[in-house]
Amino acid sequence: MDQEKFLEILEQNRAIIAKISGVYTNNQQDRNDLICEIIFQMWKSASKFREDSKWSTWIYRVALNTALNYKRHKNRTRMISIDDKEFSSAQIFMPIDQEPQWIETIYEAINRLDEIG
Repeated sequence: MDQEKFLEILEQNRAIIAKISGVYTNNQQDRNDLICEIIFQMWKSASKFREDSKWSTWIYRVALNTALNYKRHKNRTRMISIDDKEFSSAQIFMPIDQEPQWIETIYEAINRLDEIG
């Protein structure tokens, strides 16, 4: 596949990549990293696409598999501590759309929890 065609397909389906990367990450840096990894995996495997399905279906599959692998890897390497941080009730009840800095720490702590099984 040539670069022009790849970029055209990527542009037409960028919402899929944005949505999946937004669901599987909690901050902008991780989101950007995941988007780059998804695009890399798409480029690497585009020549294997047999066109048995739509490009959007294939991109969704590549993006989802990449996001799941990314999440697994991040969960194995993440080591954070929130014991030294204090949160007042005023901070906790701030509107979510303001995304105070502490919210990233809370998401990271939640992601470290084992699944209920």
